[in-house]
This record gives sequence, C-alpha cells and structure tokens, in this order.
Amino acid sequence: MHLLFSRHGDTFEPGQKVVWVGSKNDLPLASKGKEQARELAHQLQKRNLSPIQIICAPLLRTREYGQIIIDELGLPISVKVDARLSELDYGEWSGLSSEEISLRFGKEVLENWEKNSVWPKVCGWKSSEGEVLRELRELLAECRTTVSEKDLILFVTSNGRLRFLLKLIAGEFESRLARQDFKVKTGNIGLLEDCHRELTLHQWNVPPAELRLKG
Repeated sequence: MHLLFSRHGDTFEPGQKVVWVGSKNDLPLASKGKEQARELAHQLQKRNLSPIQIICAPLLRTREYGQIIIDELGLPISVKVDARLSELDYGEWSGLSSEEISLRFGKEVLENWEKNSVWPKVCGWKSSEGEVLRELRELLAECRTTVSEKDLILFVTSNGRLRFLLKLIAGEFESRLARQDFKVKTGNIGLLEDCHRELTLHQWNVPPAELRLKG
C-alpha cells in the first residue's frame, strides 16, 4: 500500500505571534492552511489519485485539513480520527515562542530537540519516544489488514510526530539527522510504500506539486 503523509497547513495568520502548539492546543487552520489543503487535493486530482481512507489526528487543524480534501475531491468517505497521529504534548513549552522557551528552559534544551531530536527530560512533556514509535507501528499494522497493496491512504498529522516515521526505516532517520532535513514544513508531504511489511521511503518534505505517484 502507498502511505501519503501530510503535515497540516498553517495555523497562524500573518502578523500573529508564532508559538509551539502541541496536542493540548486545538487551533483551527489559518486561511493559508486551508489553501494548502486545497492544493494537495488539486495535486491528487491531477494524478487521478483517490485515497481510500483519510486518517487524521483528533486536533481541529488536522480534521479540517482532511475534510477540505474530501470535499474538494468529492470522496464518498469521512475523516477517520486516530489519536495515534496527534501532535506531541509539549508540556510547559505549549503556547510559548521559541525565544521564550530558550529563555525559560535554556537554549541547549531547545536546540537539542530542534537539531538532534533529543526528547527533553524536563519541561513536562508527556508520553515518550518509545510510546510514539509503538503507536505508529500499531497504526501501520492495522492498515495492512484492511487495505490492499495498491491502495492509497492519506494521513494528516503534525511535525513533532512525523519525524518518528523515519525511525521505522533502518538508517533513514540517522541519515536525515546528519543532513538536518528530517522536519516537514506545513502543507508538505512524504510518500512511503509498504510492501510485504517492509517500508520504503520515496519522498519526504516535498510540496504536493512534486508528488511522484499516479493512479
């Protein structure tokens, strides 16, 4: 099966203060975020691709994103909500800007997460890296039992969780960490293929217009 992962669109309007928003910050999409969802729908339509499922986190920004794509494509499905795609709980970082986090908790702690993906041991973060990986493995295992190898599933999630997909492919996260290209920009996508229970990464952090898959 083909697994298309999209980071949801922008949640801040121009001029608004940009802060860290985790699983406890249920923001709607900004106007640009809605445009980004329509752009993904347009690129799917252009390639004659129709996801058989669109699975989103419970957060409003991901559900809105998925629903826009369903509406634009006229798909006869509903958004499927799954908490295993939810953004991380950033604890005491939630609602703070990067500058405020650096001042309050130390620049090194912030940079260790941003550049090295080192999970903070303080700051009140919930869950753990191991739990996030377990949840993603479980979700993919369930998908294998319900779809065929040729089907396309679209997942809409957030940047904090997306990076952990790379850790499910041997050597992929380490390679991208060294190149500092493991993050996914808002509205960008990644494409994986699951064949015989083995994941292959075809694309990562590319605009929808660069999607290399046709129906």
